[in-house]
Amino acid sequence: MVAARNHSWTQPGGNVHFIPAKRIYGKMANAMYLMDQWGQDRPFEGINEHGLFIGAAGFPDDLSPLGKQKKQPHGMDFCGIIR
Repeated sequence: MVAARNHSWTQPGGNVHFIPAKRIYGKMANAMYLMDQWGQDRPFEGINEHGLFIGAAGFPDDLSPLGKQKKQPHGMDFCGIIR
């Protein structure tokens, strides 16, 4: 796994970009999250000089069986923090 981010600038707004999988078996998911910072001195994600990584993790907010889920897009509030 390679993970690194540098949010040392102000980036207003938020986007989620998903890259479609190209494998023919198994699961593969790639995603890039671009989110607001929590202030100029508090970047949302990153890796420090010792290799400590902090990132975002998404989880579904509707755990209903497939086909019975709400027909609405996810907001950015479905993201949590992993350390």
